[in-house]
Amino acid sequence: LSVLRSLEKNGVLGNVVSSVDVTNIGAIELWYGDSYEGHEGRYHVWLGDSANMDQKIRIMKQTIADRGENQSGILDIRLNDKTDGAVCMPLDKK
Repeated sequence: LSVLRSLEKNGVLGNVVSSVDVTNIGAIELWYGDSYEGHEGRYHVWLGDSANMDQKIRIMKQTIADRGENQSGILDIRLNDKTDGAVCMPLDKK
């Protein structure tokens, strides 16, 4: 899968990505970072389909780096006609 190759290429596979959900290949999702307030990770990342996966992973890494270690949220990086970057939303507490 391109998502696993991209994660490995960008140095995040098995390091800070806790799970990858490819149940729906058109709506790939992952959890990034350590578990947080009942969630699998600090960030729930929506990647969409496998198109432009390297770009999406680079955007994810840069957005998380810009936000800082103590932040959390949902990152929508589906790259559609309305956005070419990440849209950040609050991560609901469980």
